[in-house]
Amino acid sequence: MQVYLNVYHIAKLSKYTATVGMGIYHSTIEINNLEYSFGKGDEEGSGIYTIVAGTSNGLVLCERKLLGICDKTMYEIECILVELKKEFFSENYHLILRNCNHFAQAFAYSLLKTRVPRYINRLSDMTHCLTCILPPNIWNRFLDEKRPLLDNKSSCYS
Repeated sequence: MQVYLNVYHIAKLSKYTATVGMGIYHSTIEINNLEYSFGKGDEEGSGIYTIVAGTSNGLVLCERKLLGICDKTMYEIECILVELKKEFFSENYHLILRNCNHFAQAFAYSLLKTRVPRYINRLSDMTHCLTCILPPNIWNRFLDEKRPLLDNKSSCYS
């Protein structure tokens, strides 16, 4: 089976920031005309979801990349997803630390032992690095207050 990485622009601004390698992306893994992704749902449980390929909530598809040919059966793929659901549950979603791009990377690696292009999650990676520069109370206001990126005692220099 062919395995594709589908990359969508999340914001109109992303089309412009992508030219300097800092796009804001939503990514999915496509197998057999189904896209698998991860997000924060309204209910507890798995944040992994499946949609028909090409119906990603009106987002603009900016790239569809063939990652490889998977020799696994659908049963084996479902078993992989069961394992990933233990790690990617709805309450575990975090804009910087665990998002759809992290899931796409984990799923692609589980299927094909390959990585998604680094630019897909570059903004998240760079933002995470900045936590050493700005105080935690700034990050925690910007992000999800229920799941702060850092507690006020954490520091890169402690």
